[in-house]
Amino acid sequence: MKNKTTSIALSLLFLILAPVIVFLLYELNTTDENEKLLQSSYRSQLSTIIYSVNQFSLDIAYSWGREMENYYQAKSGAKAAPRFTGLYSCVKGVLTVDSTLDKENIIYSSALPVSRDIAFVSQMSEAAKVRVRKLLNYQKSGYQKVEAWGHPKNDSLFYYILPVNPVDETPKIVIIVLDRKQYIRQVLRPQLDRTAGSFFIFEIFNETTQQSLYATSPVAIKDLENVEKLWLLPDCKMGIKLRTGAVSEFVGKRTVTVLVIFGSLLVLVCLGGFFAIRSVRKELMVAQMKADFVANISHEFRTPLSLISMFAETLELGRARTEEKKNEYYAIIYGEAQRLSKLVNSILNFSHMESGKRAFHFKEFSLQDLVNDIIRAYQFHAQQKGFTFTVQLPETPLMVNADYDALSESVINLIDNGMKYSTDVKKITISAGVKQSFVFIAVEDAGIGIAAGEKKKIFEKFYRVSTGNVHTVKGSGIGLSIVDHVISAHGGKIEVESEPGKGSIFRLLLKKI
Repeated sequence: MKNKTTSIALSLLFLILAPVIVFLLYELNTTDENEKLLQSSYRSQLSTIIYSVNQFSLDIAYSWGREMENYYQAKSGAKAAPRFTGLYSCVKGVLTVDSTLDKENIIYSSALPVSRDIAFVSQMSEAAKVRVRKLLNYQKSGYQKVEAWGHPKNDSLFYYILPVNPVDETPKIVIIVLDRKQYIRQVLRPQLDRTAGSFFIFEIFNETTQQSLYATSPVAIKDLENVEKLWLLPDCKMGIKLRTGAVSEFVGKRTVTVLVIFGSLLVLVCLGGFFAIRSVRKELMVAQMKADFVANISHEFRTPLSLISMFAETLELGRARTEEKKNEYYAIIYGEAQRLSKLVNSILNFSHMESGKRAFHFKEFSLQDLVNDIIRAYQFHAQQKGFTFTVQLPETPLMVNADYDALSESVINLIDNGMKYSTDVKKITISAGVKQSFVFIAVEDAGIGIAAGEKKKIFEKFYRVSTGNVHTVKGSGIGLSIVDHVISAHGGKIEVESEPGKGSIFRLLLKKI
């Protein structure tokens, strides 16, 4: 049966765990693929947002270029500066250079020293002149391009280089001198704040010094998820991240959540499987014990029926020659009939106990009277099997309120067990006494004893101790189960003291009155 139980357990475990593990692996693999797809989509979105900010900055520059063209067309000798110089305090100066790159014309200057802070031509290198000529060529071919240069002597300033082509004028280069921090706060900040909303955090920082120039919310540069160069801010980059955390964090949390959920489900499934296997194992054990019970009880019935049949036939055929023999055969028939009656009563009591229909009739009596009645009724049967009784009873009556017949049956079951499992020493000791708030009856034998691991199991229905005698000793496996039921119904308890090879003591404790 053990191999059968193990096979069923492994099959159930496989059927339960296999789908869960396969689904878990599939979910983790899907989560990984989804994370990659989400990360790619998310980074593309972040790049698009940064691109829109760059495009916005470029559009501002183009609008200033168009204003400069309008300035030249409507100038007519007027001294007024372009309109954007009054709208943006970040504009520190505006000057133009003709296509020859020889002379600059200052159109607007703030309070900054002109010669140092907005002078342009005098600071141009040959390489810079080559770049400016390229811008002019782009403009002539119909393609407008804007460049931003850092100021060579002042880190807080930078140049917008815009080629313009006014009507009736030769192409010119417009140089707009801007304050870096003021430009970020005055031009870019409103756009960044609108775009960020409650979802994103933007930060602009100096690429070389790693100094933050502006952030929509406090954030460390290392925590930015996507960083790209700003087109029209020299040496500046802009980074972006989700306000509530990175996508990888969300995916990581989701993965952890999935693992926790599946781990919990796996634990529940394993617990369910464990209890299912335990239940199946128990049912198989009960089924096996029932089969053993039927076999044992059949054997128990067969023997007395065979004896009754044999001796009744002998008497019927007149083969008993003397009255002494007849009386002997009558006694055997009567004894075996009593034995059958006892077996039937045990089975009926067990059936009533299982269905919860067994009724108990309580009355007051002394344990001494109970023990004496049992000894008188059982003395002959014990002597026939070579057993002797030793009785130890106190003189003071031990009164209980119990079912007399049920308690007698319980004590007789213990005596029967002691006789069945005794070996060479055929001695049964019956005693009674007081223990704390209980009175007790104890049955002691000198038999094979019970192992520690078996003590709790012996009161289970159909269970028989696994010893060498289990198949040779007659029994139904329900005797101790009936004893346990009777004592529990009386609000008492059973104590067992036993060691293998040293006999056993069963002590029935009942509430004293």
